[in-house]
Amino acid sequence: MVNTYEVIRTKNNSSSSEPTDFPNNDRNAVEVHVTCAKKDSIGSYHVRGEIKNLSNDTLQFVKVTGHLYDASGQPVAVTGCCYADPMDIEPGHTSTFDSFATEEEISGDATSFRLSFDW
Repeated sequence: MVNTYEVIRTKNNSSSSEPTDFPNNDRNAVEVHVTCAKKDSIGSYHVRGEIKNLSNDTLQFVKVTGHLYDASGQPVAVTGCCYADPMDIEPGHTSTFDSFATEEEISGDATSFRLSFDW
């Protein structure tokens, strides 16, 4: 059975991430679409999607980190593995990502997530 989980929304319900989740607190540099968020058959949690560069500069070594939470909002895992593919995103271009945590890295039942970005 596959368990899906929802995006955590900010207080204004506008986004799954906080401004501080982006370099220079600039959430307008990228546009993110989550295409899939689920637990796979071996117990790993995946958050997959696309990230588009809206800035005028090439974003280099774009890392996507998933912060997983249980039903009470307590952290149960942080993904540490995952870069966009391709890692460098030219202005106007889009990359994909699969940010995941293995079953061994998760300390509870993930029911929601937040994404943060670095480049």
